[in-house]
Formats: sequence, structure tokens, C-alpha cells
Amino acid sequence: MADASVQGSTRSGPAGSFRTFQSFRDIFVGLITTGQDESGRRGMAVLLLGLLLLLGGCSGEPDTGPGKVRWDRETCVRCNMAVSDPMYSAQVRVHPGKKSRLYKFDDIGCAVIWLDEQKLADDPDVEIWVNDYRTGDWIDARKAWYVPGKVTPMGYGLGATAQKEPGAMDFQAAQKHIYEVEETFHVHRGDEHAHPAPGEENK
Repeated sequence: MADASVQGSTRSGPAGSFRTFQSFRDIFVGLITTGQDESGRRGMAVLLLGLLLLLGGCSGEPDTGPGKVRWDRETCVRCNMAVSDPMYSAQVRVHPGKKSRLYKFDDIGCAVIWLDEQKLADDPDVEIWVNDYRTGDWIDARKAWYVPGKVTPMGYGLGATAQKEPGAMDFQAAQKHIYEVEETFHVHRGDEHAHPAPGEENK
């Protein structure tokens, strides 16, 4: 049985790349100021400057995959609640041009509905990532399995997992479940972003 694509949940930023950048900078300064004639120093400077520019371009955020989440400091694009639970959040990366844009959500339910609202749900270039509820790792939401009955930030009640578990549903069934919860517990209360009480979404 094929597992959903998994990307480890890294907490570190680009600090390692920055330290490498600093090391090459120091080497660059040393080589162009000592031990060579003017023409040699000029050639070495050009070579190392090109390397520094290359490293500088590689030290930022990636243009694919999930990004780093500042837990409790970022808000869901759809409902404006804090993205706070590292076991049930989601991310969507879209590619409108040369540079992608990353959107973060406190619950996979918010991500699914937002994608429909933006008419992006059927775009194969859109990346959808969700936390594995057991490990916190980021996994491909379209390939994940969803276990109902979980207590999630917005009450959609789905825990994503890379491996199929008894009673788990695929992504298409999860989308249907999300809209059933939205219709029953959110819209009918007059608040499309309200929370069902824990376990209430399974009644």
C-alpha cells in the first residue's frame, strides 16, 4: 500500500545557509587582500563573487513544498484564527507566476473551502499540505487518508495520515465530509467560522 508523500516537519530556518554564506564571504575577503598580484586578485574576486551570489539566491525560502509555520503567531487565511495546532493545520502553495505564494490554515477544512472559493481546487499545480495527526509531519493532502472523529481547531474533525487506517477516507470523501460539517454546524448557526463542540461534528 502506497504511503502519502511525506515531508519532515523541519523547525529550523535558513541559518545553515547563512553561516555558509558568511564563511565564503570571509574567504573572499582574505583572498582578495593577501598573497596575489592585482590581476590574480581581480580574477579570484570575480569567481568568488559569482559563488556568493549563487549561495545568496539559494538561502531563502523554497519555492515548493510546505513552509515554516510560526505557531500561534500566524492566522488562517480563511477564518483569521491562529494557526496553533501542529497536528491539524494545512498549507496551500499556488504558482501564479515566477514565484509561488504560500497560504496557511488552522484546519484542513478551511483549506478545502478556501480552494473552492478561489477556484483553485482543480488546479494540478496547486500544492496542498496537511499535518499527519500522529507525527506532525507535512504530507500531501491529496494522497493522505483522513480519520474522522478527531478534535480539530475548526471542528471539521479530520486527522490526516500517510497510511490508511480503519474507517479512514480518501481526499475526495474528506472534501464531502467537510462540506457536510460546514452546512450543518457552521452556516446554520449564522457563523460560517464557528466551532462545533468537541465530538459534535460526528453526530
